[in-house]
Amino acid sequence: MRVLELFAGAGGAALGLEAAGFEHAALVELDPDACNTLEESGLGPIVRGDVRDLPAIEWVAGSSIDLLWSSFPCQAFSIAGSRLGEHDERNGWPWTVDAIDWFEPKAFIGENVRGLLSFDYFEETILADLKKRFKHVGFWLLNAADFGVPQHRRRVFIWAAQRPLVPPRRTHGPGMFTKPWVTMRQALKLDGQTVIGGGNNPNQAYPERRYRDLTNEPSTTIAASQAGTSGPFVHHHGRNTEANPNQERPVPCSEPAPCISGKGNEILDRPSPAVLANEVKGHTNPHVDRGRAAAVSRASDALFLATGRRRLTVAECATLQGFPPDYPFQGTKKAQYRQVGNAVPPKLAQVVAETVLL
Repeated sequence: MRVLELFAGAGGAALGLEAAGFEHAALVELDPDACNTLEESGLGPIVRGDVRDLPAIEWVAGSSIDLLWSSFPCQAFSIAGSRLGEHDERNGWPWTVDAIDWFEPKAFIGENVRGLLSFDYFEETILADLKKRFKHVGFWLLNAADFGVPQHRRRVFIWAAQRPLVPPRRTHGPGMFTKPWVTMRQALKLDGQTVIGGGNNPNQAYPERRYRDLTNEPSTTIAASQAGTSGPFVHHHGRNTEANPNQERPVPCSEPAPCISGKGNEILDRPSPAVLANEVKGHTNPHVDRGRAAAVSRASDALFLATGRRRLTVAECATLQGFPPDYPFQGTKKAQYRQVGNAVPPKLAQVVAETVLL
């Protein structure tokens, strides 16, 4: 079956669609770095352009489309954004409807953040638009961790077809009749301070690497700003938190370091928090209140609590998303983080796409 994919990004959904057995009629993407990634990965054919240029897309894809997949932009509906919904200029739903009308696919799947469900626009416009065009319409809220991805990533999948689709059955979870979730520790091979992958060249395979043992080496420079504190402190990254209360809180020497015990190690033994497009910024402030689940807002927060490292590498983010280890992300480091964080986990796309083939 032939699939036309809109807002293809770096190819996460594309990998899953092809694993499910679909052949790409075209992948449409505007971002040049993501297009370069698609090209280097061997996925295609690629339409480097706007999803609104339907004649150009048809010239590449043809007119016979079995499935139209649209990962229309989520920023308009994400809880992390301004939540302008249909009033956001990045709302790609109207463009998706135009493509449905142009190609008249046999089935449709749309993917977006779960925040979409809190908008009246979801039921009054999105579902209503699909009901005018397909006999059966529905949606599922799925967690990537339930299908073997080492990450809690909850996404809405909207489907429309000429027959009812059956939701994919989860294969992993805490229950008796599933496999255990794949944990962050297992995926990244974290064992104490041991880390696999990463470095400045994340597109290559790396041998195991460890943090250097500094036990018998001289300490780093003792800054004058360390004077005047109310007792011995370990300053993270050499920052003077007494002078700037907005910086990271120093951890008293009498407290266990987050990489040794506490909530950090517990977090490693579960799927990671969601990998975000802004992981390049590193962790937030999860160490300020380790007891609050809300304090861990991105995957790098969990890594920081467990190892003290500021952020995940691009390669580690890609691993948590379920990309192949040698996937060739292109562009600047910031662009690569953005591509990984915006991607659909390939395995999650696969199990959803397979429901169309059943």
